[in-house]
This record gives sequence, C-alpha cells and structure tokens, in this order.
Amino acid sequence: MRPVARGARPVDEEGVGRDFAEYAHARPHLIERMGDYCSFCEMQLSAALAVEHIRHKNGNPQLERQWENFLLACPSCNSTKGTKVSSAHDVTCRLWPHTDRTFDVYHYESGGRVSLVPVSDASLAQRAEATEAMLGLTRQPGDGLTAEQIKRGSDNRWKKRREAWDEAVSARTDLLEADTPVVRRKILAVARAQGFWSVWMTVFRDDPEMQRDLCMAFRGTDVGRVYPLPPHLRRHLRDQPEG
Repeated sequence: MRPVARGARPVDEEGVGRDFAEYAHARPHLIERMGDYCSFCEMQLSAALAVEHIRHKNGNPQLERQWENFLLACPSCNSTKGTKVSSAHDVTCRLWPHTDRTFDVYHYESGGRVSLVPVSDASLAQRAEATEAMLGLTRQPGDGLTAEQIKRGSDNRWKKRREAWDEAVSARTDLLEADTPVVRRKILAVARAQGFWSVWMTVFRDDPEMQRDLCMAFRGTDVGRVYPLPPHLRRHLRDQPEG
C-alpha cells in the first residue's frame, strides 16, 4: 500500500481553507494531491474513483465534509471497508496510507498475490491484521464474495494487480535488453497508466534508480515514508554484483 501525501486542507484564492458544500467536491483536490489511484489497493481509475471517508459518514455526520476524513477509494475497497471504522479508536487500530509506512506490512508477489509481512512488533502486527480485515487486499478471486458477486466480477482488484505484475515483468525484461533513457521513460509512463505502485517497486527491487523514479512518477508518493526501503523491497544479496 503506497504511502501518500494528502496534505493539509486546500485553500482558496485568498488563502482561506476551503469548505466543501458536498464531500464529492473534494475529489479533484485529492486527485491533484495523490493521483487518480485508490489509496488502498493502488488501482488506477478515472470516473469510478470516489471520495472515501476514513470514519464512515453515517455514524459521523460531523465529519462528512471534513478534509481530514478523506482519502480516495475504488468501488471494491470502498465496499469492503464499509462501516468498519467509526470511532477515533478504530482509526488508531489500523494503518493508513497518509500517515503510516503501510507498504512495510504488505508483500506483493508473483501473479499479483499479496500477503502480510511477518513483523516482530506485536502492536504493528495487530494493526496490520486489522487493516487487512478492513480491506481484504490479500483475497484471492472469489474470496468473501457471494455467488452473485462473483458472477458480476464485483472485486477485480486481484485481476488488475496480476495484469500490472505481468506488465512490470515484461517491462523489466525490455530494460535488461536495452537500458536506455527512452526505455526507462516509457516504462514509467506505462506504470503511471497501469497503477499499482507497490507491484512496480517490487518487480524493480534490483534497480534502485527505477524505484526512485517510480516514487517521482506516481503523484503524491510520500518519499519521506518510503525510504529506507523495507527488506522485501530491497535488492537481495544474491542480486547484488560481486565485489
């Protein structure tokens, strides 16, 4: 899960903090800050990307139009998260892409699979498990869905992540065959259009230069919470040149 910089409430032309008559009016400002990606699964979306309430609006009407309560979410993450987060305590029990090093606890693997990274810190492990229970990012196709939802293809996050993984692997092969500035720029353009920053960062873990460029290419990546990279995103010893 990509660490993002949502930033403080936008201001108007006179430098006064904006009030939103409707929470949906915050959408273009959030996209400007963080790109048109789901804040949770990292899928790239255009029309279907929605303003997500961190603490659900039904139980917290006073937060319905508050910038501090906003992120961006795809339909699948929005639906899976539902009303699980209501109180301030519910928030602190989980990890969030705009405040935490969320990618520390998620491992992206071949075929678009995702798993939780084992951590020794008991408190962090509990928050990671609560985050996963909230979002279901490690789900395989069909997990947790009704037969009707499966027929409708209600949760395509794994499918899209797998497609991004395959695209990233192909791009890495192209780069190994011809490592030129032009090829690198094309790869970054494809990555931006495809989404799934964590997938690209993992596939290119043996290329620190590309990882840095990916952080710059994906708008709103909070680089200050990316480095130092967690072990599963670093070049493995067997990948390092001898000497």
